[in-house]
Amino acid sequence: MSSPMDLSHPLPAPYPKKSLYDPPIRILVDTRIHLLPGDTNEDRNTFLINHICHLHWHTEFIPSKHRRYAFSTERYPIESTRCLFLVDCGQTASKEEDEDVPVVYYKWTGEYLTPLPILSYEAWIKNKLKYVYPFTPAPNWQNGVNRDREREMLLY
Repeated sequence: MSSPMDLSHPLPAPYPKKSLYDPPIRILVDTRIHLLPGDTNEDRNTFLINHICHLHWHTEFIPSKHRRYAFSTERYPIESTRCLFLVDCGQTASKEEDEDVPVVYYKWTGEYLTPLPILSYEAWIKNKLKYVYPFTPAPNWQNGVNRDREREMLLY
């Protein structure tokens, strides 16, 4: 039996056809707040975002190169709340190409990232990525920061 990351066998759709490391790419991680190490939500965010960047690009999060977002399924998250972390890397030539950017899904188990292609079937996540967190940032972003969405970007 092959492992989930064994790329010698054809991958089931909708697994990305492009490289899992080359931009443009979106990395989405599904987890529960209590599975992340750290005393504060900022510590937890930083840990997982840097872990994603190390796995894919062998570097820590670089604000001028990567865009990060975190959102939960609850308005006021508690320790067991499901939350999702998104790291975008690269740019597209036009906003119309955003939908062609591969999204690689993982689940954070508390110890490691496991590929999670089943997330691609959750319509609410697709809508959130398309309409709330589009790959091409809105023009009102200045140096990667939009004060209106800052609260949505990090779990508090």
